Amino acid sequence: MTGSAGQRRVPKHFLESLQIPLPDLAEQRRIAAILDKANALRAKRQLALTHFEILANSIFMEMFGDPSTNLRKHQVVQLDELCVRITDGTHQSPKWEEEGIPFLFISNIVDGIIRYETDKYISKATYQELTRRCPIEVGDVLYTTVGSYGNTAVVTHDREFCFQRHIAHIKPDRRKLDSIFCAYMLRSSGVRRQVDRAARGVAQKTVNLHDLKTLRVFEPSLQSQLMFSDRIKTVARLKEMQVRALVAADGFFTSLQHRAFTGNL
Repeated sequence: MTGSAGQRRVPKHFLESLQIPLPDLAEQRRIAAILDKANALRAKRQLALTHFEILANSIFMEMFGDPSTNLRKHQVVQLDELCVRITDGTHQSPKWEEEGIPFLFISNIVDGIIRYETDKYISKATYQELTRRCPIEVGDVLYTTVGSYGNTAVVTHDREFCFQRHIAHIKPDRRKLDSIFCAYMLRSSGVRRQVDRAARGVAQKTVNLHDLKTLRVFEPSLQSQLMFSDRIKTVARLKEMQVRALVAADGFFTSLQHRAFTGNL
């Protein structure tokens, strides 16, 4: 690689001298057909996830309406009035370990689920220090604030992990705010429009903690929030099955690619 740190490039002479395996045309077509079928399966899994998300958002709209119009006259408050704490991940650059406790990034918050697969790990001592003031607990809500901002996920498993500062850490007041309702409220179109207006920057838009804390959100009765949560849990179980299937399909496709381009397919 040559060029500046900002824009590196592959030298032309390297590409011109690069040798690649070239099977005959019939074999190329056979390999392409297999990869196309595997990729189509991945696309179907991803489409199913999209449909689950549409269904969940439809349930939210059916029960509570659009936060931007609030035609049902719900009580509207700032998000921080319904939370014990809203902060973010560590601003420190931790010492990495070969193995240990997973350290997550915004790319780990996908499709409303926390994916724990990572190649970054920290020690138990580092984890305890980073989470000393604000432990990560089941029922907390994570919210991405940089780049692909606005992705939310509820902590559903009692396992140790840590995350970067580009993920906000929301602790709902359980007497006022259900975690699942909170996550879907933050993903609703009305709240999303508020976030889009507040996001700053050009290359990588960022939602700062102050703007997140002052978002205007519904405060319906806790009973109605819990009814919504019960309905969403059924959708979430099906969605999680699809996520696992998609991860498996991605792994299968990667394996096929490797075998195809090493002449073993």
